[in-house]
Amino acid sequence: TSAVAAVVNDRERGASWARPARLPSKTGQQGVSAQVCYRNWRSMSKEQIRRLRQAAAEARERGRLEKALDAYLELERLEPRDASWPQRAAECYRQLGKGREQQAALERAATGYADRGFTLKAVAICKMILALDPDHTRTQDRLAELQGQRVRGLDRVPRAAAEILASDGAVSTEGPRSIRSGAPLE
Repeated sequence: TSAVAAVVNDRERGASWARPARLPSKTGQQGVSAQVCYRNWRSMSKEQIRRLRQAAAEARERGRLEKALDAYLELERLEPRDASWPQRAAECYRQLGKGREQQAALERAATGYADRGFTLKAVAICKMILALDPDHTRTQDRLAELQGQRVRGLDRVPRAAAEILASDGAVSTEGPRSIRSGAPLE
């Protein structure tokens, strides 16, 4: 078994098990992976996650991109709040020559960074997507939205908090306004 499968199949900690996860196979069709999906991602211990991170790094260093990619996708599923995992998966997809999957992973990373208030990282990821596909309208719209947040000063506030502030009228979502007249700035 691979290092990734060994980490995932570690039963000594008494984790609750579910059916095998459906992941894309190497041929592009839906297939059953050797990795096992947990009912609750919190059931995996910190030590197991640390070992999975280490296995991903080792696979990447040795040029085993398929194994590193599997580990990054598993880490993305186990730690959904960390947007660096889809970004690293996108890099593996790039090196494997899988442009569509790379773009999808970059979109997940941009969403993750934007949702957690890392606007500059989200902007950088959006620019990477546009370098792959300059006509990607969804990314163009997201980039305009992120740039608008930076202008309004909402780039340091996570999205949920910004929406609450905007709904209370504490922050204007229409953009900068003049202090004296209240008119929109050009």
